[in-house]
Amino acid sequence: MKDSLLIASKYKKTIEYIFKITDNYPNKYMDLKSRIINTSFDILENIYIINNSSNHEECLIPKIKMLDYMMYLSYKYNIITKKKCETISNYLLELIKMIHSWLYEKSK
Repeated sequence: MKDSLLIASKYKKTIEYIFKITDNYPNKYMDLKSRIINTSFDILENIYIINNSSNHEECLIPKIKMLDYMMYLSYKYNIITKKKCETISNYLLELIKMIHSWLYEKSK
């Protein structure tokens, strides 16, 4: 499904990558996996909401930072590799930069 909103389109690729790397989480960490997946979709939902209104801008960046932290915990507990954690962190950092630019343009 092609998305006309560039930021959503790029973020959907991040969600697909997150799905792929969380596929083999041990049962012991299923709560963490669920939180990661739910937060990923919450971020996408907020992107769409912000696109149609100016509400919820303040909750988008903290959710991205929480997702980044949960991925760090996954690395810390040896669930994912350092490379995968860094890849996701870089995707999320790029997303934050895009959001700041996008919101700046929207506010003009």
